Amino acid sequence: MNATQAPMLINATGLALVLTTAHALLKWASQKPHATFVELLTSQGAVVGVALALYGGVFLWYLHALRRFELAELFPVYTGLTLVFVACTGVLLFGERLSMMQIGGIGFIAAGVFFLQRAA
Repeated sequence: MNATQAPMLINATGLALVLTTAHALLKWASQKPHATFVELLTSQGAVVGVALALYGGVFLWYLHALRRFELAELFPVYTGLTLVFVACTGVLLFGERLSMMQIGGIGFIAAGVFFLQRAA
């Protein structure tokens, strides 16, 4: 990994972690008892608000990172890491199960992220 790859990988990982946190917060809020969407927002509005703020923060961070890194490098790595982190979060925090096909897909994504960041 050269001197320009490390900052890109750090940014992509940070973006993926923040976006994964937002997804986890929304999943957590959606599991709370509610009969309607309005009831969900009134009972879990703070959590939903934090998740939306994280989404906004990711958008601004990503916009800033695009000035420094190539789109063809940053986006696939950031997106791939987000997919892997969200799947792992589903398993670890929410007791979701992954099929062998999904596990294989995660392996391919991880390999793709590895090769994409090495190719730059």
